[in-house]
Amino acid sequence: MGDAMRITPLDIQQMVFTVSFRGYDKEEVNRFLEELAQTVEALNRDHAVQREKIIFLEQQLAELKRTEATLSNTLLSAQSLAEDVKQNAHREADLVIKEA
Repeated sequence: MGDAMRITPLDIQQMVFTVSFRGYDKEEVNRFLEELAQTVEALNRDHAVQREKIIFLEQQLAELKRTEATLSNTLLSAQSLAEDVKQNAHREADLVIKEA
């Protein structure tokens, strides 16, 4: 639905119909328009709240992805360091065995 024909609650409340000979009950139409305006207003509010939530959740997701990347890098560094320590230990053990 395009934004070209965006009807606001105010548009609904201020809507004026021309009166014809065998027209609708004016009070009934006004009551309906009032309820319709309130419904549109409530929907607009809900929509705004949902958008805020989506923005918040997207920010949280981005933060979690950054944290995950950091943890992943840290883990890789730790594994690499552990590998180096193991290799050094083997080399030292080999030297000790050769010198014995």
